Amino acid sequence: EYWGSAASQAQLSLDELNCNERLKRQINQASVLESMAVAVVSHVCSGLGDTVSPQARSQLKNLAVNVHENCLIILDLICQRWVLVTETQTGDSHPAINLDILVRIKRYRGLHRGEHIMALRQHNDMISAGLRQFCRTS
Repeated sequence: EYWGSAASQAQLSLDELNCNERLKRQINQASVLESMAVAVVSHVCSGLGDTVSPQARSQLKNLAVNVHENCLIILDLICQRWVLVTETQTGDSHPAINLDILVRIKRYRGLHRGEHIMALRQHNDMISAGLRQFCRTS
């Protein structure tokens, strides 16, 4: 279901994002790692899941959390770019995207310029390490 969804199509559109090479590399890596993590979680969780050890469940949860964090980081980057383009083109500084729900539940953090690369790198490293660790132990 995931592979034909809007989520997988959105990954492809990130290639068209106008940004520096370091950021683009981290975004591409995040996209590949997301696909790998979703594939691993999907494979392990297919069936009843009653044979999955508590340690493996914890590792899968950590993978999902870090993939989710990367999604929030990319969402922030896209929102900042959208607001910048909207302000430039129309002079309107009102955001076109409503993130109130994420702000209210304290799941949205606005990053400053340059922080997106560092945050993506950190989560990409954690996802890579989690995938390696999970594949070694399974």
